[in-house]
Amino acid sequence: MDYRTNINFKSVEARRSFTLLETIVAIYVLLSGIVGMMTLASENLKALSYFRDQLIAANLAQEGAELVRNRRDSNFIVCQKRSIALCSAPGPNFDFNQNNMDGLVGPPPVCDHVNGCRVVLPLTTTEVPEFVKCTDAGSNPCQFLKQDADGIYNSYNSSGKYHRKITLEKLTNYHRGSLPDELYDWHLKVRVEWKDRLVPRWVEINDVLTPNLHF
Repeated sequence: MDYRTNINFKSVEARRSFTLLETIVAIYVLLSGIVGMMTLASENLKALSYFRDQLIAANLAQEGAELVRNRRDSNFIVCQKRSIALCSAPGPNFDFNQNNMDGLVGPPPVCDHVNGCRVVLPLTTTEVPEFVKCTDAGSNPCQFLKQDADGIYNSYNSSGKYHRKITLEKLTNYHRGSLPDELYDWHLKVRVEWKDRLVPRWVEINDVLTPNLHF
């Protein structure tokens, strides 16, 4: 009788031990699942934040390129379609394309390929955007784009997230027959930089502005 009692006692203890082990394993599996879901959610949020920043930076870069073209087209209309007197007087080194780039490449140099420039948007729709040369001082000479209450980046300050720099570099030149004037291609580069959790990121647009050969 005592022998059978001892067997039953050991069986009960074994079942208790097995149940405790099952509980520990279940808790471990549950915690692993929760941690995995939280990690996945965190990574998804990071990815969404990066894609959002990348989209904003791409739009700001595209905007910079379009503003350069806008200024160049406005110069063309003023210089060639209204009055040539509004531009520099023609001479041995007269460059129609240079005049089209007035306010962009100088003289004096504005958006040169070393320092670059930033855009000051006009206050009214009848004005053209102004381009200001970036200085050599500081780590962000072109300053950061500042977002207003409507979510539009239309001004600058010394701190912010997105930093845009526009550069123009003279490329191939064209000679038109025996005329002394020259026409040039211009390499346009707009680079927008920001940091994602202290990691440098950037978006860059490269384009070539070609001259109008039918002045």
